[in-house]
Amino acid sequence: MLGKLVKSSLLLLILNLSGGFLHYLFQVVAARRLGLSDYAELIVAMSFYQILFSLSSVMQYFAVMRSRSRAGHATLVVLTVVSAVLGVAACTVVLAGYSTPSLLLILLLTYPSALLAGFWLGTLQGWQAFMAFGLSFFAGAVTKFGGALVSVTKQQYALSVAALAIIMMLAAFIFYLHHARKGGADVAAGAGGSGWRDLALSSLAAFGFVIYPIFDLLNVRMLFESETVGKYGQLQLFSKMLYFAPATLLQVTFPYYVKAFESGVTLSEHIKVRLLEIAGLAASYIGALVFAVAGPAIATKAIGSHTLETREIFLACASMVPLYGLMSSLQVSASSKSILHCVVFVSVVLVSPTIARLAGFSSLDDYLVFSVIINTLFGLAGFAASEWRIRRLCRV
Repeated sequence: MLGKLVKSSLLLLILNLSGGFLHYLFQVVAARRLGLSDYAELIVAMSFYQILFSLSSVMQYFAVMRSRSRAGHATLVVLTVVSAVLGVAACTVVLAGYSTPSLLLILLLTYPSALLAGFWLGTLQGWQAFMAFGLSFFAGAVTKFGGALVSVTKQQYALSVAALAIIMMLAAFIFYLHHARKGGADVAAGAGGSGWRDLALSSLAAFGFVIYPIFDLLNVRMLFESETVGKYGQLQLFSKMLYFAPATLLQVTFPYYVKAFESGVTLSEHIKVRLLEIAGLAASYIGALVFAVAGPAIATKAIGSHTLETREIFLACASMVPLYGLMSSLQVSASSKSILHCVVFVSVVLVSPTIARLAGFSSLDDYLVFSVIINTLFGLAGFAASEWRIRRLCRV
């Protein structure tokens, strides 16, 4: 079992890091060509779009949880169509105040494609077809970066993001049909349980996984002017890279836990999975140190920024990595069908903006120190809570 997880993790890690590097280069190109104000508007609009994009993640996580039930596929198609309509309406209301009409229109046109991609990607993930799953994401990243190379305005960069959704949907659909013909649905047939309960769990998990990596950016937007928001966006060029390694582990372990909690997971198996996760986190912290040392020179050469310092880069990275603990706990709660625990682990992020608003930080450096402390506390608490819950459910 551990060998399969390691192989799948490495496979996805290579694809995710490759795709993540292209996403990173997209932001590098955008940060270099756009002014701080335009770049800030672009990343804030994309952040709010990511929140609405959680509807696509709902489809993905629900597909993972129902991929072992053939009946779940018809339900998913209906839910995807309904969500596409609701998602466009939500985009109109929420994004209207945060982006120009042209950016809004571009994002709206491809939002249904993102939802459909979530459905097919989730089924591939649930079938543990990780090569197809990773290649679909990679194809979208290639398209997005290719668009960035020929973009000049913020509207053109938004169009590149929109193209990502379309290509990812097409790639996932092709792989979905291929694996369905090979008998993927038959191999994974038989899961039961309440579809509506799984939908609620998937919704909570999706929203949590979307909001965790971006609530710091939303805090910074609330506290500081556009130039500081743009600088924080530049710092995220480094911290988001470290997010991909833990996120890859979650993509591999989620279908494992969904299946394991239905058939039973042993304590010895769980310990092996935890060792894999801890190794991944250790590598991420080492990466934070490397980025901190090399980051200022990279930023100067890549995006022409002379304002990013070693301390700031390290703090930004160190605030992102421990969120894995929260995401892991939320994932375990969804896998073990606990709606109450999911609500708790999603709601806990409201603590950060509340304290940040009351504290009224005067500088970005002060906020970064605060972010490292509170996110580390979140991460440790989440990791401990998920460990406690898994051990309660483990067989000897």
